[in-house]
Amino acid sequence: MYSDDSMRAAYLILLSIASALLPQLAFAQAEGAQLWQFTAGRGIKSTAAIGADGTIYFGSFDHHLYALNPDGAKKWSFKAGHAILSSPAIGTNGTLYFGCTDRKAYALNADGTKKWEFLTGGGIVGSPALAADETVYLGSEDYHLYALNADGTRKWAFRSGQAVIGSPVAGRDGTIYFGSVDRKVYALKPDGSVKWETALPFALESSPAIGPDGTIYIGCDDYKLYALDSKGAIKWTFAAGYWVKAPPVIGPDGTIYFAANDHKVYALSPDGRELWRAPTGHANVAAPALSEDGTLYVASTDRKLYAFDAEGKQKWTFEAGPGGLLASPTIAPDGTVYIGSYDSKFYAVKGSAGPARSAWPLFRHDLRNSGNARGAATTAVGGPGK
Repeated sequence: MYSDDSMRAAYLILLSIASALLPQLAFAQAEGAQLWQFTAGRGIKSTAAIGADGTIYFGSFDHHLYALNPDGAKKWSFKAGHAILSSPAIGTNGTLYFGCTDRKAYALNADGTKKWEFLTGGGIVGSPALAADETVYLGSEDYHLYALNADGTRKWAFRSGQAVIGSPVAGRDGTIYFGSVDRKVYALKPDGSVKWETALPFALESSPAIGPDGTIYIGCDDYKLYALDSKGAIKWTFAAGYWVKAPPVIGPDGTIYFAANDHKVYALSPDGRELWRAPTGHANVAAPALSEDGTLYVASTDRKLYAFDAEGKQKWTFEAGPGGLLASPTIAPDGTVYIGSYDSKFYAVKGSAGPARSAWPLFRHDLRNSGNARGAATTAVGGPGK
């Protein structure tokens, strides 16, 4: 028979071993497993940005912009005047820029205090792009694309023919590209003058992505993805089965990946040939995200996050709560995948690798959400799940 003292000693030894193994067990969680979740006041369409210290920033329909620590604990929140669908962008000095459906563009300090606000004539549902000199480019439903100085004053405004719902992007030479509901793709010089404009058959609600050779890729409501050269000429088109409202991402070899409302995700060669297609359970309205090991993450309105390998084979799915996934995934350098959901939850999911080192691996190009082709994709530290 064992004495009470020996049993107690054995229990303490086992407890000590279990405590030592817990971090390793967390590390060993299977890909696709939930690491943590945070509950906002309403649904989330905003795609997260990650700061240099690992802080995670995103907006919500509950009118708040949130800052979370890498472990999911709330750091602070800022209340705007209405729903925040815009994805925040982080400036080189840590300033946060975003638009709001209250018709305002906001700049916040890293501690969540307001730096400035700028009033436009319509709601802002797209996300900002940042120039090298911290000029902030934002579209508005008042038909304008705005260029704002770092202090919040207006630099210039360009009027298109209809609402600017999508998000602008900045090329390596400073050219600003965006689409409008007026059916045109615009290229503007840094001073706001027109470089070129290209008319397409239907409205443009998507955002562009820029390839390594300067090709502009953008989806259109005529069910097609367009490739435009640096002068605005159409290089090729690819027809999906329904609207292409989600921007594409681009792999290291130039492969273009995009998801469409036809319940499919596509991989195309740089010359527009289909390499593969894979099904999802419902419409896809957000850009995919590409990891360094070739895993492609796709958010769908069937409330699932899909992981596909480089050949289009499904690796796993993660299911959120009721409502669907309207935001794009963000991949931390350690491989953790962050995504907000219409169920009011923000999730951290175990992934496999950090963002791809390519021309355009994420919705807004990089972890800062700069929307700038000159940005770096892996400038932030990692979160949990190392």
